[in-house]
Amino acid sequence: MFAPAALLAPGEPRSEHDPERAVAADDVTMHRLTGSFTDPYHEQAFAAQFFRQAFSIHAMIFAVSLLGISVADAFVAWSSPSSPTVSQWAAWLTNSLLLVLCLAARVMLHRMHDSVRAQRLGSWTWAVVMMVAQVVDIGGLVVGDSMSRSASCEAAQVMAMVQAIAICVVNGTHGMRFALKGGLVAFQGLRGLIETAICPLVAVALAPVALIASAILIQMAELCLRRSYAKQYCLLEDKRRLEERLKEKLRERLEERLEKRLDDFA
Repeated sequence: MFAPAALLAPGEPRSEHDPERAVAADDVTMHRLTGSFTDPYHEQAFAAQFFRQAFSIHAMIFAVSLLGISVADAFVAWSSPSSPTVSQWAAWLTNSLLLVLCLAARVMLHRMHDSVRAQRLGSWTWAVVMMVAQVVDIGGLVVGDSMSRSASCEAAQVMAMVQAIAICVVNGTHGMRFALKGGLVAFQGLRGLIETAICPLVAVALAPVALIASAILIQMAELCLRRSYAKQYCLLEDKRRLEERLKEKLRERLEERLEKRLDDFA
């Protein structure tokens, strides 16, 4: 359950671009399709909390992906009649180093006190890394020789669907805007189609389908969390207003008693 009031309290530090606001706005309306909040305050608050709560998911996916790359490369090396080439070793080291850096950066972002800034840095960094990685993968598939393509197809047969689902989950749990998130999914889908054209395998062909299905499910889950956030915020606002009314009535009663005693003494 999301607790909006405890997320961005008035005394908590925010990004230098965020306005100083004593209280959150009352507008918690959402876009019907994307679920984006009309008020930027609530959009930032939800994205920051969503990103922070997804830390365990991100850490697990990065760690499992690092293990999966090693298993896939070992499978390709074991099934191939020839020994791994220098380019294959370089690709394995590059992917492993990238995953280690992503995991270390995610831990550092989770430890940041400014959750809004951490979410922004994490989202844009992940988007840039994903774009560069997809461009490199597409370039390797298109301009590579037959041996490298064969090795890529063997690895894709093992990891294509799992990789598509894992990337989609990480994309969907960064608290990104709908347009940026959709663009990354579309680019990943394009890469999957190119990979399917080069590697006509059933497991590779099902990867774009798994990507789209995962994106839809994650978007539906995020919409449910956004509605929960809005509901919790409305309940907290009602509680705050009720407390203010009770305090006002108590103050009026105390003033009346004080005036009555002063009148009695007079």
